Amino acid sequence: MTDQAPISDADRADALAIWDFHQMGHELRTCSAAITLGSLDLGVATYTADLYHAGMFPSVAFTGDTSMATQG
Repeated sequence: MTDQAPISDADRADALAIWDFHQMGHELRTCSAAITLGSLDLGVATYTADLYHAGMFPSVAFTGDTSMATQG
């Protein structure tokens, strides 16, 4: 159980607006290398690995730091 208040409708709408803004709609195409911007979300690394294995790029550089969930 947490002491956090539920997310208000206004906060949810604001978060959705930010999410929608960041969805740039780019079409994927092959490139010579990829840079994966640091994130503590393992989904970022997983998606990058999927793109790598699909042959989208031959090398990748990961940026950022680790967290308890990602340091292993």
